[in-house]
Amino acid sequence: MFFDEDGRHVRTKKQILDENGNVRPGCVILRKGLPYEMRYFSERKDKFKERSFLPEVKEMYTELMNQYARSNLDKVRVFDKSGPYLPTKKIGKNNPKAEEIKADNELRKEWNQSVDQILIAGGSQEDVIEFKRECVTSKVAESVKTNGYQPGLLASILRKAITVLKDYFRFLMMLQRRKENRTEKGTVDPTGTREPVSVQTPDRKLMAPELEPLIDPALIMSAQAEYMRLQAIQDRLNTLNKKAFAIERDVMKLVTKLNKTSLLHWGQRKELEKTIAVEQTRLNTTRDQIELLPKQYGFNSVSEFVTVYKQAKSDYESLLSQQEERKASNERKLREYEEQKKKEKAHAESTKETDHSEKTERQSMVHSQEHAGNAEVPVRPVTPKHPVRTAAAPIRNTRKKSVLMRLHEKQEVVDENEKRNRNNLNRTNRRGEPEL
Repeated sequence: MFFDEDGRHVRTKKQILDENGNVRPGCVILRKGLPYEMRYFSERKDKFKERSFLPEVKEMYTELMNQYARSNLDKVRVFDKSGPYLPTKKIGKNNPKAEEIKADNELRKEWNQSVDQILIAGGSQEDVIEFKRECVTSKVAESVKTNGYQPGLLASILRKAITVLKDYFRFLMMLQRRKENRTEKGTVDPTGTREPVSVQTPDRKLMAPELEPLIDPALIMSAQAEYMRLQAIQDRLNTLNKKAFAIERDVMKLVTKLNKTSLLHWGQRKELEKTIAVEQTRLNTTRDQIELLPKQYGFNSVSEFVTVYKQAKSDYESLLSQQEERKASNERKLREYEEQKKKEKAHAESTKETDHSEKTERQSMVHSQEHAGNAEVPVRPVTPKHPVRTAAAPIRNTRKKSVLMRLHEKQEVVDENEKRNRNNLNRTNRRGEPEL
């Protein structure tokens, strides 16, 4: 086989010869039986075609890009599908469906902002994830399977779910306001942090029992510092959340007033529409601030910050409770030890006084038995030291539905009633039409 300077295969030897009949430099002649093709790579691996390989590559390139980010706001992250948020779509250049994607992204952004407000107000992330799985993901899958891809149906599902989320957020804010009113009146807040109790240790001149070692104060101070740092961020988020809640409530009042205003009062309606637009802009700005605040401190989302904050709070409270338990346990051991010492001392004094009387009583009983015959000594009934324990009844493992899921069921009942009324109205209208 003959190959020219560029490595191309030629048919005859004349094509690689020069004017003198010699092989040109760079041309190759392969004799029969020699390999003419070499593979420098191994066979393809099935791993690179699997779906599990894509998340690994995403994580790797995300970490690589974040190394060159100038600030925390510029860092990117891989979206977690199992979290409470919904992903937004990227709008490409000259996309004919840009308006549909933009409207869909607005709904998804409203969902994510509502989730942030719920988590800041003290809602459970597990309840939100369950609600998303049951009322959004599963319903969208059923809709696509039944009706195909229709953005309008997806928007209607999201709007209903966002309505339930807002009702749940208002419920949480109402609970938070009641809790604040109780604390202002002097009621003890059960979720507040506990101060370490100072324990007065008794006199230790006596030989004390083995005591439990106390926790290092430096460890408690470091946990307290981390908790206080996160608490400051949580306070700022609570302030923004209350502000957004107040603005949203004002917008709802203005919308209700606008709906009640007659079309003849066009000037008043125009003023109300301007006010609603201004308040809606303020509400969107406040929600954007809530979303960006955790990113300024190195957190990817509000959900991640709330998880870290709750963990730091539980760690600090557990350290305080362990310190209190150890101090109380040491105090109890010392008190029991002193009481035992006093009892032993009193028992030793009493035995000295009763030894003589017991000895004379025993001698008199033996003397009476010798005269009366073989008389049996009455035996006192033995009472058990510890009461007999019976098996406890099995505890039923019943998990109640969350408030969010109950609100969703209530909303579904309302939607079914509206649909039934609409169908009845259409049926009556059809009956009243004249026949052609």
